[in-house]
Amino acid sequence: MFNAIIETVQSNGVNVIDTALNFRSQKSERVIGAALRYLIEHGYQREELFIASKGGYFTVKYMNISA
Repeated sequence: MFNAIIETVQSNGVNVIDTALNFRSQKSERVIGAALRYLIEHGYQREELFIASKGGYFTVKYMNISA
């Protein structure tokens, strides 16, 4: 997913990324965060990218507590 984000932004001029806490059990936001770091380190300005996120809930599985 990381490489797909980088390639899509660089090759196709995509500048809107939509994510949410519960997409792929937080993996989506973590990968997008890493991709954004990479893009910014390689010349993109944060102001060039529009990031949309939504609230969500943590499932018991990812809160390290017993149900």
